[in-house]
Amino acid sequence: MLQRLLAWLFPARQPQATPPPCGTPASDALSVDGEKSVIRREPVLDRQQHLIGYELGLRQGKGLQQRESSRNLRDKMLLSHLQMLDLGRLLGNRSAFIHLDVRHISDPVLASLPARQMVLLLELSDGVLAEPLFEIVSAYRSLGMRFGLSIRQHRHPLATLLQPLLSYVLLEPDDPLTWSSSAADWIGSLNHVQLLARHIDSEEAFLSAHRSLLYGGKVELFHGNFITQRHPWPSHPVEPGRMQIIELMNQLHNEADNEQVANTLKQDSVLLYRILRLVNSPALRSGQPISSAEDALMVLGREQLFRWLTVLLFQLDGEAARDLSLLDMALIRARFMETLGGPNQTPQDANQRFLVGLFSLLDVLLQTPLVRALGLLQLPESVSQALLQQSGPHAAYLQLAQMCEGDELEGLADAAGSNQPELEPLLQQLRLQPHQVDTCHLSALLWAESLRP
Repeated sequence: MLQRLLAWLFPARQPQATPPPCGTPASDALSVDGEKSVIRREPVLDRQQHLIGYELGLRQGKGLQQRESSRNLRDKMLLSHLQMLDLGRLLGNRSAFIHLDVRHISDPVLASLPARQMVLLLELSDGVLAEPLFEIVSAYRSLGMRFGLSIRQHRHPLATLLQPLLSYVLLEPDDPLTWSSSAADWIGSLNHVQLLARHIDSEEAFLSAHRSLLYGGKVELFHGNFITQRHPWPSHPVEPGRMQIIELMNQLHNEADNEQVANTLKQDSVLLYRILRLVNSPALRSGQPISSAEDALMVLGREQLFRWLTVLLFQLDGEAARDLSLLDMALIRARFMETLGGPNQTPQDANQRFLVGLFSLLDVLLQTPLVRALGLLQLPESVSQALLQQSGPHAAYLQLAQMCEGDELEGLADAAGSNQPELEPLLQQLRLQPHQVDTCHLSALLWAESLRP
């Protein structure tokens, strides 16, 4: 994890992947028939809670949702979006899970996508010729593309045809059909497929699917924001290692002198070891090895030490899968919010929006109420205001970031009390066009991918 973050911590000393600039549309194809939409990204994790990919879809405007032809138009718009992306670079070693009606399987856009990183979640339709469909799916599968099918479609005539080409079967745990004998028998006959449980929105739902007596051993992937969901956590102390990091961050924020910061650093031998490993890494090594807290602070500088500490706060357990996934999500959210303000925002606003995004998952990381988690840190008032009161200059940016992640926006309802504010009013409030949101969102994904090995 160390080397993948050096490019972020020390941009002047390390080469960094250059993301596309925010704000300029690549093509008018981002709008179809005048309808608005932005990319929605939802995580897909494995049994150990490693982030292995994203389900990419569209957050649609109200006009598109109400159209009778919205399913067909949705696919056209999604393919138009995907055509604009450098998905291979965007995904790295991860996968994109895309819902697609089989009527669009011959769309030429698919041939331009990185086959080995694509998982098409097929939606079966009547009136599709079986033989051409089988030939096209077989051809893409030979290139490394994978395919999935919902358990609800297992009785469709085309399901039998596609059965040998499937890699995944999609389960909806809240759907009674998932637990029917006919569904269980069908899945039992498919020894070559893995199960993907969708809409897992809580830790309890994850554990239930993970340990299911009927399917548990075959459920390998889990879709949903369960890893970031809030719970009524019991009161418990924060781990001493994280408290030590928080104390250091507060000292830096309050401009404590270097001697005081160094003395605090010496109190945690593990933390000091990690900092010394950083300053002695090939990217920073200059002359004699650094072996003291005082010299490490001089090499890093106070600003870079603060940035490094924010990462270590999410990384206390080293390579713990859950914490690394949370770090990845928090960094993408933070970068998205930072760049969404555009080139004319002040450096202070950009930095504070980054902090809002980063610390918006602090309560999930510490498994303690957000008001208590933030009470441990001394943050600018506007940052705390956005996180605790959903108000102030940065709150709408956080709301939009969560909307692009598919969150339910709990606690971020609009003044009318809606649980899901519409896209257009939020874009109008922030004076943004859909293409600007998409570009900044994808730029943040590219930036985060550049931090990985």
